[in-house]
Amino acid sequence: MSTDLVGVNLAQMVELQRMFETKAAEVDQLVVDLTALVGSGGATGSVHWQGRLADTFRAEWESVFVPNLRQLVQSLRDQAIYINENRRRSNLVLNGVDA
Repeated sequence: MSTDLVGVNLAQMVELQRMFETKAAEVDQLVVDLTALVGSGGATGSVHWQGRLADTFRAEWESVFVPNLRQLVQSLRDQAIYINENRRRSNLVLNGVDA
């Protein structure tokens, strides 16, 4: 007896895709919001923090943290596309419709 299961809930796949897209947008906005706060020393709207430690933190924020968060955003968007493509293929196989 085989324990392999094949199947898909198309509505759940749509919701999963939307969740990945939503979370990507949330992380994207988080980067924007935090970058505005981190800012450069004395920039309008940024946290007032000056000195060597502040400069080091800002440099790391821009060179390490922001790129990593942007990579997360892109990965979430890529997965949303992957989920949608699989949902479409499944719908075509199950229902004969590419939608």
